[in-house]
Amino acid sequence: MAAPDLHMHSLVSDGLLTPAALMQQQAQAGVQIVSLTDHDSTAGLPDAEQEAAKQGIRFIPGIELSTDWHGTSVDILGYGIDYTDQRLQETLAFHRERRYSRMEKMVASCCEAGMQVSMEDIEKKVTGDTYSRPHLAAVLVEKGYAVDVADAFDRFVGSGRPCYEKKAEEMTPDEAVRTIRQAGGAAVIAHPVYYGLDEEIRVWLQRGGADGMEVYHRDHTTEDQVRYASMIEGLPLLVTGGTDYHHDSFGRKGERIGDSPLPDRCAEQLLKHLEHVRGT
Repeated sequence: MAAPDLHMHSLVSDGLLTPAALMQQQAQAGVQIVSLTDHDSTAGLPDAEQEAAKQGIRFIPGIELSTDWHGTSVDILGYGIDYTDQRLQETLAFHRERRYSRMEKMVASCCEAGMQVSMEDIEKKVTGDTYSRPHLAAVLVEKGYAVDVADAFDRFVGSGRPCYEKKAEEMTPDEAVRTIRQAGGAAVIAHPVYYGLDEEIRVWLQRGGADGMEVYHRDHTTEDQVRYASMIEGLPLLVTGGTDYHHDSFGRKGERIGDSPLPDRCAEQLLKHLEHVRGT
């Protein structure tokens, strides 16, 4: 059996597989506990949950919410959410609109940099309801401006790069946590190594700002894992992790189905926590 994977994306946000196909491939790889965590959308969860049941996989409904922490983009993962919750869906619809506006600005920046890119090009890549940077990156690759998606991020659309645009009117991390908890879920800070905010995150977690941290991520080195595990040691917090899978063609190290670094005990702890929250 492969390790549990609690972080992955389907074509509903910025992955390339349908939710059902993603679950089928997880089963083929021997993954037994999974969570689909598309960006700012739950549209893929019903199909993924149904297929996971067929495949004998333990499925945790999830999401990855975009937030802003004093000018830094920080993602918050939500696990065990009731994806039919009306307040949750209203919040997600609002923020998907912000994603579309952001994409328009990034496309304009690409054009200003001399690259011939249009929103029509992006729309051909978007198969779900969420506009994300990998869609733009794929267009840049297709048009020959980048070698692959990773190259497009490194040179054009990654944070701080020439065509990067911060999303407007984002939730704060606290607002994202409230949204997730109101929908019956557990809120976990995603891939903290991306932010350079270790001390701020430490204080936030100590005061109960979230329910856990993604200690095991494809971009966390062994040293990172040790550092983040020690940061929350002794606190009643969840430890999660996964491949942050989008598709094999993205070419990012560690982003392969079946390669999750998460220990089984951490996924089991999450499942027990969610059972307690639901009172089952």
